[in-house]
Formats: sequence, C-alpha cells, structure tokens
Amino acid sequence: MPSAPTPRGFIVAVPITAPVPVARLRTKDAFALPEAPDDHLVIRSVQAHPTASTRLIIDAQGKGAPLTMHPEEPVLPRWVPANPKW
Repeated sequence: MPSAPTPRGFIVAVPITAPVPVARLRTKDAFALPEAPDDHLVIRSVQAHPTASTRLIIDAQGKGAPLTMHPEEPVLPRWVPANPKW
C-alpha cells in the first residue's frame, strides 16, 4: 500500500471575531474600529468622560488624541492579554 503524500506548504487560519462593546476592553487590549479593521490600536487607558456620562475616553497607542466613544460602540477585538468574561 503506498504511503500518504507528504504535505507541502502551510495553512493560515485567521479567526473572525465578532464585534464587542468598547466598554469591555481594558488597558493593553488591542482593537480595531469596524471602518478600519487593519488599523490595530492598543489601549493605554480607559476612563469615564468627566462631563458626558455616556462617553468613555480611550487613550490608544498610535493616536495623537484620545478617542471619545459611547460604551456600547462596537469594536473588533484583536488581542486581549487577559481572559475576558464576554
């Protein structure tokens, strides 16, 4: 009986992640905005907006100014170092 052929090359698996609310992300998590899925941002800090109670201030590495976002705004998680309970 002939042996099975030796596989050549490799397979690349890319997980497709569902959007999550930005409020679920924490410091050091990486995410992308749905309109720019290849632009990964790493969170330096997340804090409540001082005057707009329905907004968060997200300081992201690579952005000149912090992002102001609604807590339920969907983002694409790219790398989460901790084990989140989504």
